[in-house]
Amino acid sequence: MKNLVAAALASALVSACGPAPTARSAVAGLPRYTPVEAALLDDSLAREVTGLPPGGALRDDRLLERRLEEAEGVALVRIVTVTRGVLAGAPGFDVVVEPLGAPLAGEIPDRIELRVPASSPAFPLLEQAEASIVGRRFVLLFRHYDDGGARRVHFRGETESEALRAALGARRAASGGDGEAGRGRGRGPDP
Repeated sequence: MKNLVAAALASALVSACGPAPTARSAVAGLPRYTPVEAALLDDSLAREVTGLPPGGALRDDRLLERRLEEAEGVALVRIVTVTRGVLAGAPGFDVVVEPLGAPLAGEIPDRIELRVPASSPAFPLLEQAEASIVGRRFVLLFRHYDDGGARRVHFRGETESEALRAALGARRAASGGDGEAGRGRGRGPDP
């Protein structure tokens, strides 16, 4: 009997001292955010999204097809909140958007939080417009990435345009009508 109790106690101690089960990483299965991806989903907004007039050169649409291919989701969205704060020790904005209707391509959650640090191309536009853009609509192209070990949404905010509608239509036709974004890249897990 003593041996049985000792064996059970030893077994319990070995189990307690063994490695703890690891939680699934928040970035498991997500593509890495590399300079190639940063050129496509560059955390920028068209000036018109913020109510500012188009500036200088027109927005470059030469990469539109590649941006649509990279995106996990594309949707017409509305800005719900804009909050100025501190992101990683520097000024930044948290912008929450909600889709208006069904996705234009891919999938999109009910809400997306866009983190806009001071280094983002969208930061100066948000700094000028800030709260006045709440309620504005734009077309969001986005994807979740492994960004240095952290799960992060990177995006591109576009105005509705004929070029965008044509590119989405071509994508739908090529994919058999579903307009799936991000084909071949492996979609990350839902937020």
